Parts: sequence; C-alpha cells; structure tokens
Amino acid sequence: VVTSIVWSAALVLLVRFGVAKPMGPLGLLLWPKVHTLLGGALGLLLVFRTNSAYSRMWEGRQIWERISNNCRDLSRFCAMNAHALGRTRVFAIANLLCAFPILLERHISSS
Repeated sequence: VVTSIVWSAALVLLVRFGVAKPMGPLGLLLWPKVHTLLGGALGLLLVFRTNSAYSRMWEGRQIWERISNNCRDLSRFCAMNAHALGRTRVFAIANLLCAFPILLERHISSS
C-alpha cells in the first residue's frame, strides 16, 4: 500500500512540475493501466490476507470454545459426583478449572 502511494505521489509530482507529460515520449500513456493493474493486485492481496487472518481467528475461537466447554463439562461431572469426591475437593477442582483458561491465555500471550 505504501509503495502504491509513493508511486502515485511521484507520478503526480513529475507531471505537475513538467518533468514528464502524461502523453509524452516517456510512454506515460500506460500510467492509468498500471494503476488499474496495481490496484487490482493490491485488492486481491488484501482479500487473501483478510481471509487468512479471519480463518486463523476463527480456528483460535473454536479451540478456545472447546477448552471452555471441556472445563465446564469436567466441573459438572465433579459436581455430580460430589458424594464420592467430597465437597471441599469439588470446590478445589472447580476453582482450578476456572483458573485454567485464564492461566492458559496468559501463558500463550507471554510467549
């Protein structure tokens, strides 16, 4: 994008100060075609980058959803079996399961 802006600014300055004429001997007649092709190519590049970024974000969201669902399911399972595990152990497991996604996020963000 920056390259396109610099190129356009340089062309405008060349024409404005009379160094080059839009239809002069330098073959500047092709400038609109170059801009059209460059704009189309940049548009496709941006679309592909946006799609790949969105797919990475979506995959991360799905993984995060699975982690939170598994923590919730395990917590429910422990709560259902509270008679066998004991009430204090169930609370300890639930607290650890609540802390796990937060600690995982901090671990991933720090690396």
